[in-house]
Amino acid sequence: ARVFARAFMVFLSAAALASVTWVMESAAAVPQYQAAGAATGGTGNITVAWPAHQKDDVALLFVEATGTSTIILATANGFAEVPNSPQYTGAGTAGTRLAVFWARATSAAMASPVVRDAGDHTDGQILTFRGVITSVDPWDVTGGGAKGTASVSLTAAGVTTTVPETLIVLGVTKDLDATTAFASAWANANLANITERVDAGSTSGNGGGIAVMTGTKTVAGATGDTTLTVTSSVNAYLKIALKPLGVPVPVEPADEVTSSSIRSSWSLIAETTGYTLAASTRALNPPNPIFTSSTTLGELSATVDALDANTTYYLFVRSNGLRNSSSWAAYNATSTLANIPSFTNFT
Repeated sequence: ARVFARAFMVFLSAAALASVTWVMESAAAVPQYQAAGAATGGTGNITVAWPAHQKDDVALLFVEATGTSTIILATANGFAEVPNSPQYTGAGTAGTRLAVFWARATSAAMASPVVRDAGDHTDGQILTFRGVITSVDPWDVTGGGAKGTASVSLTAAGVTTTVPETLIVLGVTKDLDATTAFASAWANANLANITERVDAGSTSGNGGGIAVMTGTKTVAGATGDTTLTVTSSVNAYLKIALKPLGVPVPVEPADEVTSSSIRSSWSLIAETTGYTLAASTRALNPPNPIFTSSTTLGELSATVDALDANTTYYLFVRSNGLRNSSSWAAYNATSTLANIPSFTNFT
């Protein structure tokens, strides 16, 4: 039977038609920004509220204080400081300091952390992210720095990621006594979808402020520097590359090929709850259409069947988490065997 869909032709047998699934999904499995909680500031202890969240969301708590202040949690409620935090510049009640803490939600009603009075003032805000690796530490790499002389620009040094499809989160602080936004014109040619998420200041004590940007790094490697325009100020910054669910590596060649099925294997991904093996008649990644698929819980091989004989298929595998999936990894093209005709009643 001939099937027409989305302006191109796919030729399928009538028996196989029912196994075709047309899918529309993004090519990437980059972690996603979800929400920002209320900015909180004061001259004593501060309680920083989570925004709306669900189990396995990752929260980043950004805290700003003066340069040589000590930023610690009076009540952590699951938060811990990330590597390369804090970053700071200035002495006494001058300058600015940025500390970043993280937590993974174990429910949709997480208790708020309490940040101890840092001295002159303490400002904090929580941002949440979804689709991040659901076990172990959620970052691939972190890095930061500071600018000690007031100016109207900042260059935040890059980091080098080791896995694809990371979400780069860049937090920046200022030393100004003003509630207005202070950061703009974020730019980095190596990142896509650059978006400012929060940008505000505080007038508690000598004042300060926090701005946060996100951008996607599809291919592993150096992010390069990020530049931005700021209201004339000194600044501290920290970059965090949030890790997606790991992508399994296809094992070549296929384990078994028949006239109607292909069995393939892949590498172990520690944090996954299962895998999906899919076959398509096209090489597009993500696969579309999915001709047939097989989902397995924990095993490292599966079989896709109900395939047409003597036909080239493109197989793909991805890992699945509790609430997210990785991107697809592609196998080399594989052809099913031809049907061998059988004859009876020879005379």
